[in-house]
Amino acid sequence: MTATMTNTKETLSYLYHQLRNQDENARTKILDLVEKYQARQKRIGFAGHFSAGKSTLINKLLERELLPSSPIPTSANIVHLKEGEPYTTAYFKNDPPAKFEGDIDFDTVKSLCKDGDRITRVDISRCRTGLPEDITLLDTPGVDSTNDADRLITESSLHTMDYLFYVMDYNHVQSEVNLKFLSEMQGRGVPFSVVINQIDKHDEQELSFEGFTSSVASSLRQWGIEPEQIYYISLKDLTAKHNQWEAVSNDFRMLFDKLEGNLDSSILHQAEYVLNESLKDKQTDIDAQLDEQNERYDELSTQVPEQAKESFRSFEEIKKEAEARFQKEVRSFIPNAYLMPGRLRDDAEAFLHSVQPKFKVGLLFSKRKTEEAQSERENNFYEALLEIVEKNLLWPLRDRMGKLADDYHVGAAVQETIQQNPFKYDKERLHDLVESGAEVTGAYVLRYTDQVANDIQQKMKSHVTFWWDTFVNALERNSEQNERENTEAYDVVHRMQEIEQIQARLKQERKHLATTYENWFHSPLATVEMEKEVQTALRNREESIQVADPFSRNSTPDPKEEEKETECVDVSSSRSTKEKLLTTMDQFVEHAGHIDGLEELFKQLEEKRERLEHRNFTIALFGAFSAGKSSFANALLGESLLPSSPNPTTATINKISPPGTHAHKTVKVFMKTEHDMLEDLSEALELLHIDTTDLEAVFNQLNLVSEKDWNQLSQKKRGFLQAFREGYSELEERIGTSFIVEWDLFESYVSIERYSCFVESMELFYDCEWTKKGITLVDTPGADSVNARHTDVSFEYIKDADAILFVTYYNHPFSKADQSFLTQLGRVKDSFAMDKMFFLVNASDLAASEEELAFVESYISEQLERFQIRNPRLFSLSSKRALEEKRFNSSSKDSGIQAFEDRFEMFLEEELQQVLIESMWEDMHTITHTIHSFIQYGKLNEEERKEQLQRLEEDRDRAERRLQNVHISSELAPIENKTEKQVHYVHERMMLNGNDLFKQHVNPATIDGQSDSPREQLKQALFHFSEEVNEERKQELRAVSVRLERMIQERLEEEKERLMKDLRTIQDSLALQMPDWEPITVPTFKEADFFTDKEIQALSKSFRNTKSFFEKNEKELVKEDLLIQLAPKLKEVLNEDELTIRTYYQTYWNERYNRALEEWSKQLESSFDRLQYRLSHPVSIAELERTQEQVEHLVERSN
Repeated sequence: MTATMTNTKETLSYLYHQLRNQDENARTKILDLVEKYQARQKRIGFAGHFSAGKSTLINKLLERELLPSSPIPTSANIVHLKEGEPYTTAYFKNDPPAKFEGDIDFDTVKSLCKDGDRITRVDISRCRTGLPEDITLLDTPGVDSTNDADRLITESSLHTMDYLFYVMDYNHVQSEVNLKFLSEMQGRGVPFSVVINQIDKHDEQELSFEGFTSSVASSLRQWGIEPEQIYYISLKDLTAKHNQWEAVSNDFRMLFDKLEGNLDSSILHQAEYVLNESLKDKQTDIDAQLDEQNERYDELSTQVPEQAKESFRSFEEIKKEAEARFQKEVRSFIPNAYLMPGRLRDDAEAFLHSVQPKFKVGLLFSKRKTEEAQSERENNFYEALLEIVEKNLLWPLRDRMGKLADDYHVGAAVQETIQQNPFKYDKERLHDLVESGAEVTGAYVLRYTDQVANDIQQKMKSHVTFWWDTFVNALERNSEQNERENTEAYDVVHRMQEIEQIQARLKQERKHLATTYENWFHSPLATVEMEKEVQTALRNREESIQVADPFSRNSTPDPKEEEKETECVDVSSSRSTKEKLLTTMDQFVEHAGHIDGLEELFKQLEEKRERLEHRNFTIALFGAFSAGKSSFANALLGESLLPSSPNPTTATINKISPPGTHAHKTVKVFMKTEHDMLEDLSEALELLHIDTTDLEAVFNQLNLVSEKDWNQLSQKKRGFLQAFREGYSELEERIGTSFIVEWDLFESYVSIERYSCFVESMELFYDCEWTKKGITLVDTPGADSVNARHTDVSFEYIKDADAILFVTYYNHPFSKADQSFLTQLGRVKDSFAMDKMFFLVNASDLAASEEELAFVESYISEQLERFQIRNPRLFSLSSKRALEEKRFNSSSKDSGIQAFEDRFEMFLEEELQQVLIESMWEDMHTITHTIHSFIQYGKLNEEERKEQLQRLEEDRDRAERRLQNVHISSELAPIENKTEKQVHYVHERMMLNGNDLFKQHVNPATIDGQSDSPREQLKQALFHFSEEVNEERKQELRAVSVRLERMIQERLEEEKERLMKDLRTIQDSLALQMPDWEPITVPTFKEADFFTDKEIQALSKSFRNTKSFFEKNEKELVKEDLLIQLAPKLKEVLNEDELTIRTYYQTYWNERYNRALEEWSKQLESSFDRLQYRLSHPVSIAELERTQEQVEHLVERSN
């Protein structure tokens, strides 16, 4: 369509009228434009992902707090802000709009703006806003919402915007959500500028500002996005270097006048876009119907042979086709047949002379001679004519008719008719055609012969019509017989023909729609009645608003800011536990270490001390990209080791480990294998239809991919493939290897995509305060990493790491990636031997006040409760400030990191080692108890000692028999029962969560018709839903596995206690200790494809267009159908998984129990050896009693 600059009001009125009964949504939007036109309103919109600072920016521009702003989402609906008498109008989803007059309480405004469940729009009018009366500002919900309503609300306002400021925060510029939205706005033709907020977070040492702005420009170029301006600002620090706040403020005000001259053209442009959207929706609806008919047609075509349409057509269709051929190949030949060659014309002339009245031959006997001459000339002409007719007309006609008959399998019947009914031309017709009184001239001979030829042709037409009748009769008989023999096939073909007719009608309807909509916009013919219709609609809209008391509606106030529940820990006293143990142990060894028979126990105690003092810890760092994990790691270590920037850098797993045998700052690179690379590339390659198991072949084929195919990929997939292409030639030889690189190259392998996409992990051997304590810090990939395998890696770290540090960003807490990780964490946290989780809110220096910080912490705590994580260890800090404090040894400690470090160090030193500490106390108790036994034995006489030795031998035998008689299989049934119950709950949970999973994948953000047809996008969304169900299943099963491992550990502990209690009835000094627990990897679970392509095709059949799908909730029908089909499929797969888990952990139980029995048998043997040794080697009782008193006093004093 091409906009025509006619009278704007007339055009809008005409469009509003024409859209009645066509598209109510588009009609409402046109009415919005009429309202805007009549008020001469210009609208400036503000959009961006949630918590980017849209509301704050508006408040700052107007130098007044008119809109609620917070690091957590504040606007859940569209907010219109304008200059005027104070009032606030809330537009409810299910109730009439309510107008609150006057300057109502700001908390009430807050609650209205946040109530997205009930309210779609809030209009705020206030005095002294600094806005001209003809300017309205629009604040929108976050565009990254997966909530259908939020997306639809935002999109419902775009058609009235004359200009847009798109706000991003510094750390999320390259989010694909941002880029997709801007691409859509560019397609709409709405002028816009990009505002990148929070540049005070920029660190020139991490990345030059020029490098940052260059990467922003590059990303926008790749998407073909051309904003009018890109502003880099900080609303927190107006003095920040590179801050363009003044430019934003000035340009914002210049828009007021700039938009005035463009208002009409802007409104007409938006009207055209609304009309195009409506047309696109309707055409999409028709396309969906066409797709459905195509699918029906294709399905039917599989039920009959390939040539079914030819073989099983209806008689009428075949007759129609054959008749066209008969006309073209047979009848049309007759007029063109050459029947009068020159020789025949001579015969005709002779004949014509012979029939003249004055014709006479000879003088004598002239009458007889004349008659003979006349007869001869007649015969000559007639026979020559028949010969020509046979040769030039009849034979070709017979051949043509014969071929036609053969083609339709009726040749025999037609040939018989031709032979039995020869063509006849009456000789008398030669006389009938002679004109009476005509003189024989050259001209007349030509005319006469043409008449004869025409006469023959007419008679031949009648003759071949007889052939045709015979042909039709035979054809009908054949058809009837064929139809009787192939009834089902004929029925299928008839239905296929009906579909073809429907398809033709739909195509014509689609074409007609385009023409109609084009004419509506291009040639509007508004009438007075139409303009009255629009005014009535506007009046009804205004009159529907009801004046209300601001407290009359049940609007939900903001939750009260509860006092943060902090964990009160006396760090100094807690830290003394380990020191107290070691001091006590030193004194204990000093007093009792010399006693013969206790060597084995003291050796065991010393080994545990060595482990306690030199224990290694693995600390795993998690969080979404740009949450600040790497920045936090640098702050913790006190040096910028890991690259950290607002670009997604951590595509690799980075470990910072104690140096050990390596030199300080040694860097080891572990490259992915070819199999790993192919797995990481697989999803993108599938979209490009590249199927190969060879990386070199992938590289070669990627070089042949067209620009169109590249553009169909998401930015993330495209970027990963391009990095592979750029780096393959250089790194080909190093795939699957590990090697040492110079320290200066560390950052390159971590953050330069053409290198990092080939790297599995990096290990930096680094000497610092934390690594000296045996800590290995693992910086994991972002939770939203492109690398699917990182999900498995992350789970292993969740399971086996000694501590988990989860970093979220102050201004953007709990992204979708965060939620995915926390869901998995919530599944397994109860299986941890202790709470090993720490939650860090990075960039707390962005807080405007202590109250705001407390509010955000409260919000995060509430959100964590959703994942069953209660009373979290939560610390707010600024990594940037913390690093500066350590770099410059600053006396200022307001970064917040000190509180975390104190609590974390106490956790490492005390809580994490508590099991080992308790074991060492237990060892000292055992030694004390053994010394007591030694004393008792020392009091025996020789005879009593012999009897006791004999008794000990008997006790040894009894104890060994007890161990041998345990029933190792007793726990197999509980493992089976727990597995069955757990897997059953997995099925229940997954089906309950199916609704949320469906919403994540099927929503207006994923099905928008921008990159592909909406129906294709729905198919892709359902495919990704199936993939995520599979991934959720594996995650759930991994959690079940961890619970079973924990159960086995607890049951083994219980078994130890049971056996020890039993053994002490034999000998009260006996004690058992658990062998070291070595975690095992969880079982591997096979991939499951829950839906075939055909099933996904069937599920998407009902899709017509995005409006009806989301607004009329047709998606609910798809969801219900999807989940109904999923339930039994999931159950079947989980039944197989249950067998896998049960077998795996029953085997594991057997192995662990046998290993424990072996260890316990050795411990019993040592215990009896000690007792027997002491009976055989008596010592001074007085010395032992002094030692016992000393060690008992030590142990009691320390408890």
